[in-house]
This record gives sequence, C-alpha cells and structure tokens, in this order.
Amino acid sequence: MIFINLAASIDPLESALFDILEDKIATKLAIQPIIKLSDMSVFGYEVLSRWDEFAPDQIFRTAERFGTVGQLERLILSKVLDVLDVVPYPLFINVHPSIPNPKDWRELPKDKVVLEITEDAAIRFPAVQSLRDFGFALALDDLGKGSANLEALALIQPDYIKLDKSLIQSPNLMARNSLIKSLIDHAGRVKANLIVEGIESAEHLLSVKTLGVSLAQGYYLAKPELLY
Repeated sequence: MIFINLAASIDPLESALFDILEDKIATKLAIQPIIKLSDMSVFGYEVLSRWDEFAPDQIFRTAERFGTVGQLERLILSKVLDVLDVVPYPLFINVHPSIPNPKDWRELPKDKVVLEITEDAAIRFPAVQSLRDFGFALALDDLGKGSANLEALALIQPDYIKLDKSLIQSPNLMARNSLIKSLIDHAGRVKANLIVEGIESAEHLLSVKTLGVSLAQGYYLAKPELLY
C-alpha cells in the first residue's frame, strides 16, 4: 500500500494566497517616503503591501498563476481605503501590469493618489487610458528595468517617471550619470516629475543631488514603515 503525504504536496504559496484572499492571513500596508531633495522634506509616500512570511512578488506571481490578481488588488484597495484619513498625501500605489479591473480604482480619491504603472502595462494602453480618464495622475515605474522605455514614455505620457534602482546602483558611474542626466532632461521636456529609486548610500544621494534630481526614494533616505 502506498501512502501519499498530502500535506507535503500542498504548495505553501498557494495555500497562503487563498488564506490571504479570505483574510485568514493579514494583509498589511507599509509606506516609504519619497523625499524632496531641495529641503529633505517628505513629498509623498509609496504604499507597499506586506505579508509576514512571504514577499509581495511571491504572492503576486502565485496570484497570476491562479488568475486571482484582480481579487488580490481589490483586497489591497480595501486596506488602502481604511487608512486614507491617517496617511499623508500624495500616495503612490502600484497597479499590477495586467490591470485586471481598471474600474476598481475609481473608489480612490483622485486628488490624493498617484497610480504607478510599469513599462509592461504600456501594451495594455486602453486600460491605462481608462485610469487616466478616471482622473488619476500616473507614474511610470521602474523605467530602465525593461526594454520598452521610450515607447512606454511616449504612450503613457506619465506625470511622474520613477527610475529603476538598477540605474543609480550601476558601478559604471560615468555611463550611469550620463543616462540619468539625459532622463532628467527628457522629463523636463515632457513636463514630468522624475523620481530616482534605490538611494542606498551617501554616494547615491550626493550623485543625484549633483545631477539636479528633485525627488528620490530609498533605504538611505527612509525605510518603509508598517501602518498596522
């Protein structure tokens, strides 16, 4: 007789995902400041989802496998709505690249929220345009991480451009600074605010200040803090 250990065959991420969707595992929110470098004041906050035992990208990849991204986003949105009155504004909130349910975002106050869209979302332009039509400001997130940079910029026409942390953390200082400077110039031409992510050292901070960057984010400036 062959005995099967059913417990061992259950994917812990799959189990965690469905527990999260049923609120058996708490979905927590953290906020990380975006800093205005001219006076080192807080300009806004990026909202980040957190779970005790799993990284957000693990949970979202599992949700992609099971077609529950929309359900997961609705859960996170409900948590955001619960804290809107106690969190300073503006809030930068990530939208999954698949943008499964654009209409769900209409519940959020347009004047207090910036929606972060990745380069991958550019191929779903009608959904992105729906978010714009609802009145939201848009941020193109992780610019420099993928390959559709200029196309995504032209298509989405974001109000904010967030440079991926890999740019400031590149060891090739000359190429790095030249690229960031060109993106600062481009942002100015299209009237977008540039935010550099990944500031994790004094050298990073000095570099972006020297280059004329106005807004930045990273662990050296401020770490994410749990709201509850």
